[in-house]
Amino acid sequence: MNYIVIDIEWNQCAKGKEYGLAELPFEIIEIGAVKLNEELKRVDTFSSLIKPQHYKQLHNMIDMLVHIDEEQLQREGKPFVEVMESFLNWCGDDYMFVTWADRDLDIIQSNLEFYEMDTLGEGPVNFYDMQKLFSIDKEDGKERRSLQSAIEMLNISKVADFHRALSDAEYTAKIMQTIDFAKVKEYFSINTYNPPSEDGEEIHVVFPTYYKYISKCKPERQMLMTDVKVTHSYCYLCNKEMKVLEDWFVCNNRQYRALYYCEEHGLIKGRIKIRHTHDGNYYAIKVLKQTTKEDASKIFTRKNKTF
Repeated sequence: MNYIVIDIEWNQCAKGKEYGLAELPFEIIEIGAVKLNEELKRVDTFSSLIKPQHYKQLHNMIDMLVHIDEEQLQREGKPFVEVMESFLNWCGDDYMFVTWADRDLDIIQSNLEFYEMDTLGEGPVNFYDMQKLFSIDKEDGKERRSLQSAIEMLNISKVADFHRALSDAEYTAKIMQTIDFAKVKEYFSINTYNPPSEDGEEIHVVFPTYYKYISKCKPERQMLMTDVKVTHSYCYLCNKEMKVLEDWFVCNNRQYRALYYCEEHGLIKGRIKIRHTHDGNYYAIKVLKQTTKEDASKIFTRKNKTF
């Protein structure tokens, strides 16, 4: 299997979000990728500008960040469909995407769907978020550094500008080669642009330090918190029912918290995030994790502040 380390640059409506296309809030203008083999050795690269069809004027924020001008995009850019067909053929048959942060695959899939191309999968897509893995390997697992900050921390030479797709992909690949990837590779991420849609397709993953559940879609968000698959929790380490110390309560309009006790594994905290899909449905992401008495007390404090 190869690793496709990918980065994209995108544009948005220069007049503001309210003037843009709801089905295409971000239009990809450049794609760059580095192909690494299983030994993380560099095999090949892919790079192409994409000629914008809808947002031809660069948003002022994008104009300040990327080292591309409008004339260059019109002159050198190729049609999105042509570029993506070429890119996906270049990826091959057996690969896994690697990104810096978790946003790029959502934007790629929304652009694919807009141009009536197949998305990256019928359901959730596994990938590696190198920003997260860098934090797990080098820091506390919670810190999220910028790509440039991580490069500077690792003393990797800055040989090209940031905020160009291929150079950012190259930097991300170098970080992947530098960290202890064997130590963190079990912590893959799951892109849910296309979440589970049927019974039996829900995602259950036990990571080394936590458990994640991704529900199937429902037409109304209120239906999720009445679904026992979402709210009922067994200990992810021994599969035994846990004592409820604090049942699910709302922290904000999209997040719920809970606290449990397992006789064998102690305190377990829970978090549920409700997310909406691009086609108007809703799904839940539940995370369970062992915790300490000190951390558990914060859950009670949070509930008191909520109410």
